[in-house]
Amino acid sequence: MPVMMVKHKVADFKQWKEVFDSMNETRRGYGWTAHEVYQDAGDPNTVTIVNHMKDIQRAKEYGTSDVLRSGMAKAGVVSAPEILFLNDAEFKEY
Repeated sequence: MPVMMVKHKVADFKQWKEVFDSMNETRRGYGWTAHEVYQDAGDPNTVTIVNHMKDIQRAKEYGTSDVLRSGMAKAGVVSAPEILFLNDAEFKEY
């Protein structure tokens, strides 16, 4: 299943997370199936999100949408996002 990883800096993690959570249904509408949120160990306002989705093309559409731009502004995103699109090659538990 495709994955989109996004890393960016936010002004305040709590504020960002509230807005991020409010957009769950929007992401589901673009084909999201799950997500993971990580905070940088040295800076809790640097956030990495691993988004699991059905289709990379729909993820790219979401990435250029006005609803996402508006949400990012409201959430206090203060840096341009670093974005990677990945296809899973292996997952192994230990």
